[in-house]
Amino acid sequence: MIRKIIGQKVEAERKRSELSLEEVAKKIGLSRQTLSLVEKGERIIDSERLLRFAILVGRPISFFFEEKTPEVQLFFRAHSAQKITPVLEADLIERYRRYVELEEILGIEPRSRLPQSVRLRSFSDKDQNRIATVAKEEREGLGMADAPIKSIFELLENHGVKIFVFDFGAPDIVGFGMTCYHRDAGPCIFVNENAKIPAERQIFTVAHEYGHLIFHRNEFVGQDSFKYRKGVGKSKSPEEKITDYFAGVFLVPEERLREVAPVGYRITPADVIYIKHIFNVSFKAILERLHQCSLINSQEKRNLYAWLGSRYKAEEEPRPLDRDQLQVNKRFENLLRKAYENELISINKVGELYGKSMTQVRDLVKKWGEFDTGS
Repeated sequence: MIRKIIGQKVEAERKRSELSLEEVAKKIGLSRQTLSLVEKGERIIDSERLLRFAILVGRPISFFFEEKTPEVQLFFRAHSAQKITPVLEADLIERYRRYVELEEILGIEPRSRLPQSVRLRSFSDKDQNRIATVAKEEREGLGMADAPIKSIFELLENHGVKIFVFDFGAPDIVGFGMTCYHRDAGPCIFVNENAKIPAERQIFTVAHEYGHLIFHRNEFVGQDSFKYRKGVGKSKSPEEKITDYFAGVFLVPEERLREVAPVGYRITPADVIYIKHIFNVSFKAILERLHQCSLINSQEKRNLYAWLGSRYKAEEEPRPLDRDQLQVNKRFENLLRKAYENELISINKVGELYGKSMTQVRDLVKKWGEFDTGS
C-alpha cells in the first residue's frame, strides 16, 4: 500500500535529518498526531505537504513513491543499546539500502559470503587454539595463506562483505565499529573513521567485527525492530576477548611474524615499528602477537608498553599509517562510477546514492574524468 511506503520513508528521512515529530509537523503544516499517523501508514499525506517535507530533507518527491526500494532488516551487534541512537540507526539503514539499490541498478546479484559460524563463549587456552585455527582457515578461504593483508577492506569486499567507512561520532560514545547482516544481501561492517581513530585501529576494527560474524552470529537479533546485545560492565567480555584474539591472529599470522621478528637479541621499539608496517596494524597489536607467540616475555611486553605510554597518547601511533592510503569505500565508488558512465543514473542520482552534496559529487565526477584522460 502506497501510504505505508510513504509513511516508512517519511519516518526514516525525518530521523536521518535529526528532526523531531514536532519540528517537522510545524514546518510542513500538520499536527504532531497527524504526522505520527502518516508515518505509521494510517493516514495519507497530501502532495503539497509531502513536497514541503521533500524540500526539507533534500529528497526528490519521486523518492517517496518508489516501491522497489528494498526493505532492509539488519541484525546488529553493539556493546550497548545506547550506542545506536534512532538517528544513527536510520543513517545506517539508509547507507545499506543505497548500496543494495546501486547493485540492483547494475544488475549485480549480492554475494552473501558469510563465514562458517563457530559458537564460542569462553576464552580458555583451549579456546585460543580453536580461535587461531579458525583465523588460519579463514585466511586460507580468502586466498591469503600467511601473507600480510595489503587491504582488508578490498579483501573482504571482494568476497561479498559490504564495508562502510564514515565518521559516526566520537569513539568513546559510539565505539569503533558495528556489524550486521541481511539474510539476502549479505554481511555488512560499519567502521568509524572519526578523526580520533588512527588508520591502524580502523583496520583492526574490520577484522574484529568480522570475528563477530563468525563467533557470535546467533546473538545478532532483530526482526521488525532493532535489538542489541548489551555489554557486561566495563571489563572486556569473553566475546570481545575472542574477537580481539581472532583479529590479531587473522592480521598477524604466527608463521610470518616469526620470519620477520629479530632473533638473538631483545626486541626494541624500532623493531616493533618496523614489524607493524609490514602487517599494517598498531604498535599494541604487534606487542600482543609477539607475546602470544612467545617472542617476548611478560616483562619485555610491559617495558615496551611503558615506552609507548611515555611518548604517545592513548590512540596515537608511532610512525602512523597514512589514512589516505586505506582506500576505503572503493567498491561502492567504482560501482557508482560504472552506473554513471553507462548512463544508468544521473548526476543527481549519484548524489542521492552517495549521500553527498552536489559540490562534492561534481568534484567526484571531475576526478573520474581526470583518471580517464590521464591528467
